[in-house]
Amino acid sequence: MAAEVEAHPVAGFLREIVATMVRRNDAGLSAHQLAVFLSCYLADGDITVREMAQEIGASKASITRSFDKLVERGLVARQSDPTDGRLVYVRRTKAGVDLLAEMSAIGQNLMQRSEAKAA
Repeated sequence: MAAEVEAHPVAGFLREIVATMVRRNDAGLSAHQLAVFLSCYLADGDITVREMAQEIGASKASITRSFDKLVERGLVARQSDPTDGRLVYVRRTKAGVDLLAEMSAIGQNLMQRSEAKAA
């Protein structure tokens, strides 16, 4: 079994990042929520819920539910377009930036450990 895991280092990295987040009191995110969160923080600018649904390949309703949960946790914010109230933009928040930084640090640490182990 261990050999199978070693053959898939990305899965191991992902598991460790997600497991570390789950161990936090408030950061256990579902796969949908994580996809929405990362889509927001990796976008090259403003992104709407509709665009996010297209990018992820999920229904707008499921993305909206995940988005609402992330808003409740303060990881993203909702902003309506002042010229077209039907458009809702997903905005970054300090709490979300902090969480992304933590996830990145965990990933970098894992990569460094993996490189040191391979050397």
